[in-house]
Amino acid sequence: PLEMTDAEGQIVWQAKYRPWGAIEKLVVNEVEQNL
Repeated sequence: PLEMTDAEGQIVWQAKYRPWGAIEKLVVNEVEQNL
C-alpha cells in the first residue's frame, strides 16, 4: 500500500518504495485500531 487515510481524509500512514519493493521513506502518525 502507498497510503492510508483516517475518517477525515488525513493521511495517517504513507510509504515510498524503491525498485524491488524496499521502503525508501515511511511516515506513520498515530492510528486508532478498534478491532
